[in-house]
Amino acid sequence: MINKGRAFGEQVIPANFIEDIHNQLGDPDWPYATSENLKPYYRSFWWGVGNKGRDLNGVGIHGQFLRIAPEADIVIALYSSWPNADGNKEYQYWDKSDNLLDAIITKFR
Repeated sequence: MINKGRAFGEQVIPANFIEDIHNQLGDPDWPYATSENLKPYYRSFWWGVGNKGRDLNGVGIHGQFLRIAPEADIVIALYSSWPNADGNKEYQYWDKSDNLLDAIITKFR
């Protein structure tokens, strides 16, 4: 997803696949709370943050995250061990994890 799908001088992921994911306008029916200046979307198993940097999230169960900030040339893998696949019934950890990833990228962007 970074370097427009190129690695070691070769196109590993088709460039048109990468561009298709990044060229989303945002989901007008986005069901989750978000900052007013973001236009998040979901496409091809990637969660687009909807920011100018075209950041993407890959999300797994038990708190596994992959954040890709292509314009900053940053990839972060966050390994967690939440007791339940999606947090728990009283409190979801999604926003805390997302805030942590945002802070790391802001620091190095």
